[in-house]
Amino acid sequence: MVELSLELGVVVIAWLVSLFIAIFAVPRLVAPKAREAWTNWLMSEESEPYMDRVAERVMVKMEPRLTGFEERLAAPVELNLDPIVSLVVEGVIPRVKEEVDKVRQSVDGHLGFLKKVGNQAGEAVAEIVGHETLSRAGVDPAQAVLKKRLGALLKDEAWVKAHPAGAIGLEILAAYESGDVTLQRGGGGFRRSLRRR
Repeated sequence: MVELSLELGVVVIAWLVSLFIAIFAVPRLVAPKAREAWTNWLMSEESEPYMDRVAERVMVKMEPRLTGFEERLAAPVELNLDPIVSLVVEGVIPRVKEEVDKVRQSVDGHLGFLKKVGNQAGEAVAEIVGHETLSRAGVDPAQAVLKKRLGALLKDEAWVKAHPAGAIGLEILAAYESGDVTLQRGGGGFRRSLRRR
């Protein structure tokens, strides 16, 4: 019995070793050579009749599927585009209009600002040129502005009727400025007199 169990143990161990060789050693040693041999055979002329038979079998099985696919492709496509169109019309177009309005407002604001700056620059240049011209002519620009305003008061008939003494004073001042009248101080007191030249 011991001999039988020893024989049985040797058989099991031999079987396990052969199984290990078959599972791990053979694929690592034989697989690359088998793959290379299989590839060479497939590329050779010997495989062409076999490949033709395989191709015929594949085509027989694929023909009904391809026909069904071709029928589906040939069928007219029925799309309901109403939801997509309504989504674009109701959702996208108002947002695009809002963005365009924002850009338009921004551009209009910048253009308005530039016009305002241009007008102010033009006024500043005109004022500077006017002051320079008055200075070269020997006239103080501040006095010129005051003369202009006083002249406008003298032209306003309602103001002249309401303020006759002020109107006379302005006329005397205008005459003095133009050199037509001189104001003199008297000897004993503080008395002004008008004298025409």
